Amino acid sequence: YRFIPVKNQGPKARVDSDLLYDNMMNKFVWGNLGDKRIFIDNNLKRTVEVVQIKNNFYELADQLLSENKKEKALTVLDRLYKIVPLEMYGTSYYDILTASSYYMASSNEKGDQLMKSLADDCFSRIEFYLSLGSSYVDYYEDDVKREVSLVKEAMRVASQLNRKAIADEIKSKLDRLTI
Repeated sequence: YRFIPVKNQGPKARVDSDLLYDNMMNKFVWGNLGDKRIFIDNNLKRTVEVVQIKNNFYELADQLLSENKKEKALTVLDRLYKIVPLEMYGTSYYDILTASSYYMASSNEKGDQLMKSLADDCFSRIEFYLSLGSSYVDYYEDDVKREVSLVKEAMRVASQLNRKAIADEIKSKLDRLTI
């Protein structure tokens, strides 16, 4: 990031889509983040979260969509998941945002797939926490609540964007969940 003498004209950060696209897609070097042969430990996962790679790609895609550059936005979103594949880094709140960008770019299948992956990932973690037994319930209570919140937000966004089938699928799994 760089400080520049430009006053922001609204609540969203100003994004120079041409400059950011060139930097993120051509100039920045992402190393071996997406190489399936490397071991991804918690330190690397946290670093990826701190650097906010997903958020930065989302912000760029969102700006491109606001400029009606759907193809470029899709290219950005697809590149994001080549750099930080879900199966290696897991899901987070930012995946709900990027799924909404897929929907806005008329790539409903990719948006649905991302929402389903996020929900499945969250439910998997919830089931793990609950499998530890009643003596650990208090210890993992905040983790379970966080996962349930992510699932509810995914369901809300899917409903809001008229993705009823995926929203209903998530709701059905959530209704069956016993916490």
